Amino acid sequence: TADTNKFTVADATGNTVIAGSLAANGGITADTTAFSVADTSGNTVVGGTLTVTGTTALVGATTFTANPILPGESITPTDGAAITISKNLVTLTPAGAVGNSLAACTTGNWAMLYNNTANNVVITDTGNFVGAGNATVGQDDTLTLVCIGTKWIQLGTVPNN
Repeated sequence: TADTNKFTVADATGNTVIAGSLAANGGITADTTAFSVADTSGNTVVGGTLTVTGTTALVGATTFTANPILPGESITPTDGAAITISKNLVTLTPAGAVGNSLAACTTGNWAMLYNNTANNVVITDTGNFVGAGNATVGQDDTLTLVCIGTKWIQLGTVPNN
Protein backbone atom coordinates (compact mmCIF):
# COMPACT_ATOMS: atom_id res chain seq x y z
CA THR A 1 0.00 0.00 0.00
CA ALA A 2 1.38 3.40 -0.90
CA ASP A 3 0.59 6.66 0.86
CA THR A 4 0.48 8.92 -2.20
CA ASN A 5 1.62 11.95 -0.19
CA LYS A 6 4.77 10.41 1.34
CA PHE A 7 6.62 8.54 -1.41
CA THR A 8 10.42 8.67 -1.19
CA VAL A 9 13.32 6.95 -2.88
CA ALA A 10 16.49 6.52 -0.84
CA ASP A 11 20.04 5.84 -1.99
CA ALA A 12 22.16 2.94 -0.71
CA THR A 13 23.10 4.84 2.45
CA GLY A 14 19.48 5.70 3.31
CA ASN A 15 19.53 9.33 2.17
CA THR A 16 16.31 10.52 0.51
CA VAL A 17 17.07 11.40 -3.09
CA ILE A 18 13.54 11.73 -4.50
CA ALA A 19 10.33 12.64 -2.73
CA GLY A 20 6.95 13.02 -4.35
CA SER A 21 3.73 11.17 -4.93
CA LEU A 22 2.93 7.67 -6.11
CA ALA A 23 -0.39 5.99 -6.68
CA ALA A 24 0.10 2.24 -6.71
CA ASN A 25 -3.08 0.24 -7.17
CA GLY A 26 -2.33 -3.40 -7.81
CA GLY A 27 1.31 -3.38 -6.78
CA ILE A 28 4.76 -2.36 -7.94
CA THR A 29 7.81 -4.57 -7.71
CA ALA A 30 11.38 -3.43 -8.24
CA ASP A 31 14.50 -5.44 -8.95
CA THR A 32 17.59 -3.34 -8.37
CA THR A 33 19.28 -4.21 -11.67
CA ALA A 34 17.55 -2.16 -14.41
CA PHE A 35 15.10 0.39 -12.94
CA SER A 36 16.45 3.91 -12.65
CA VAL A 37 15.29 7.10 -10.96
CA ALA A 38 17.06 10.32 -11.87
CA ASP A 39 17.53 13.41 -9.73
CA THR A 40 16.61 16.90 -10.96
CA SER A 41 19.98 17.13 -12.77
CA GLY A 42 19.32 13.91 -14.69
CA ASN A 43 21.81 11.81 -12.71
CA THR A 44 20.76 8.22 -12.01
CA VAL A 45 20.37 7.80 -8.28
CA VAL A 46 18.54 4.46 -8.00
CA GLY A 47 18.73 1.47 -10.33
CA GLY A 48 16.59 -1.67 -10.76
CA THR A 49 13.78 -3.23 -12.82
CA LEU A 50 10.27 -1.83 -12.50
CA THR A 51 7.41 -4.21 -13.28
CA VAL A 52 3.89 -2.82 -13.36
CA THR A 53 0.97 -5.20 -13.75
CA GLY A 54 -2.65 -4.30 -14.44
CA THR A 55 -3.88 -1.12 -16.03
CA THR A 56 -1.32 1.69 -16.08
CA ALA A 57 -2.24 5.31 -16.75
CA LEU A 58 0.55 7.65 -17.82
CA VAL A 59 -0.45 11.28 -17.46
CA GLY A 60 1.45 13.99 -19.29
CA ALA A 61 4.35 13.54 -21.68
CA THR A 62 5.92 10.08 -21.75
CA THR A 63 9.32 9.52 -23.33
CA PHE A 64 10.66 6.16 -24.43
CA THR A 65 14.38 5.82 -25.13
CA ALA A 66 13.65 3.13 -27.72
CA ASN A 67 10.63 2.04 -29.73
CA PRO A 68 8.32 -0.06 -27.57
CA ILE A 69 8.02 -3.65 -28.78
CA LEU A 70 4.41 -4.63 -29.38
CA PRO A 71 3.28 -8.10 -28.34
CA GLY A 72 2.84 -10.57 -31.16
CA GLU A 73 1.48 -14.06 -31.64
CA SER A 74 1.17 -16.69 -34.33
CA ILE A 75 -2.21 -18.29 -34.96
CA THR A 76 -2.92 -21.29 -37.18
CA PRO A 77 -6.63 -20.89 -37.94
CA THR A 78 -8.73 -23.95 -38.74
CA ASP A 79 -11.60 -23.72 -41.19
CA GLY A 80 -14.84 -22.56 -39.57
CA ALA A 81 -13.36 -21.81 -36.14
CA ALA A 82 -13.40 -18.37 -34.53
CA ILE A 83 -10.01 -16.68 -34.31
CA THR A 84 -9.28 -15.39 -30.81
CA ILE A 85 -6.91 -12.42 -30.96
CA SER A 86 -4.95 -11.66 -27.80
CA LYS A 87 -1.96 -9.65 -29.09
CA ASN A 88 -1.44 -6.60 -31.33
CA LEU A 89 0.57 -8.21 -34.10
CA VAL A 90 -0.87 -11.50 -35.33
CA THR A 91 0.80 -13.74 -37.91
CA LEU A 92 -1.68 -16.10 -39.54
CA THR A 93 -0.27 -19.47 -40.62
CA PRO A 94 -3.17 -21.49 -42.08
CA ALA A 95 -2.41 -24.99 -43.37
CA GLY A 96 -4.96 -24.50 -46.18
CA ALA A 97 -7.55 -21.98 -47.32
CA VAL A 98 -9.89 -21.20 -44.41
CA GLY A 99 -12.99 -19.19 -43.59
CA ASN A 100 -13.18 -17.80 -40.07
CA SER A 101 -15.13 -15.56 -37.77
CA LEU A 102 -13.50 -13.49 -35.03
CA ALA A 103 -14.05 -14.05 -31.31
CA ALA A 104 -15.31 -11.14 -29.18
CA CYS A 105 -12.83 -8.50 -28.06
CA THR A 106 -12.50 -5.73 -25.47
CA THR A 107 -12.99 -2.04 -26.36
CA GLY A 108 -9.73 -0.24 -27.04
CA ASN A 109 -7.76 -3.25 -28.26
CA TRP A 110 -6.31 -3.18 -31.75
CA ALA A 111 -4.63 -5.76 -33.92
CA MET A 112 -2.95 -6.15 -37.27
CA LEU A 113 -3.37 -9.54 -38.92
CA TYR A 114 -0.66 -10.65 -41.35
CA ASN A 115 -0.84 -13.80 -43.49
CA ASN A 116 2.57 -15.26 -44.31
CA THR A 117 1.34 -18.32 -46.23
CA ALA A 118 -0.03 -18.84 -49.74
CA ASN A 119 -3.37 -19.95 -48.21
CA ASN A 120 -6.15 -17.36 -48.02
CA VAL A 121 -7.88 -16.56 -44.75
CA VAL A 122 -11.41 -15.20 -45.26
CA ILE A 123 -12.75 -13.31 -42.26
CA THR A 124 -16.55 -13.32 -42.46
CA ASP A 125 -18.36 -10.02 -42.03
CA THR A 126 -20.70 -11.35 -39.34
CA GLY A 127 -20.80 -11.67 -35.56
CA ASN A 128 -17.79 -9.95 -33.99
CA PHE A 129 -16.33 -8.53 -37.23
CA VAL A 130 -17.64 -5.43 -38.99
CA GLY A 131 -15.93 -4.86 -42.30
CA ALA A 132 -16.58 -3.83 -45.88
CA GLY A 133 -17.86 -7.33 -46.58
CA ASN A 134 -15.83 -10.46 -46.03
CA ALA A 135 -12.11 -9.71 -45.78
CA THR A 136 -9.75 -12.00 -47.67
CA VAL A 137 -6.26 -11.93 -46.21
CA GLY A 138 -3.97 -13.47 -48.82
CA GLN A 139 -0.23 -14.11 -48.68
CA ASP A 140 1.64 -11.06 -47.30
CA ASP A 141 -1.65 -9.14 -46.86
CA THR A 142 -2.57 -7.29 -43.67
CA LEU A 143 -5.89 -6.48 -42.02
CA THR A 144 -5.92 -3.77 -39.34
CA LEU A 145 -8.65 -3.91 -36.70
CA VAL A 146 -9.81 -1.92 -33.67
CA CYS A 147 -12.24 -3.20 -31.05
CA ILE A 148 -15.33 -1.19 -30.17
CA GLY A 149 -17.67 -2.85 -27.70
CA THR A 150 -17.07 -6.53 -28.39
CA LYS A 151 -16.70 -6.20 -32.17
CA TRP A 152 -13.57 -5.95 -34.28
CA ILE A 153 -13.98 -3.03 -36.72
CA GLN A 154 -11.98 -3.07 -39.96
CA LEU A 155 -9.73 -0.04 -40.30
CA GLY A 156 -8.21 -1.15 -43.56
CA THR A 157 -6.60 -3.89 -45.57
CA VAL A 158 -3.38 -3.88 -47.52
CA PRO A 159 -3.77 -6.50 -50.24
CA ASN A 160 -1.16 -7.75 -52.69
CA ASN A 161 1.93 -6.66 -50.78
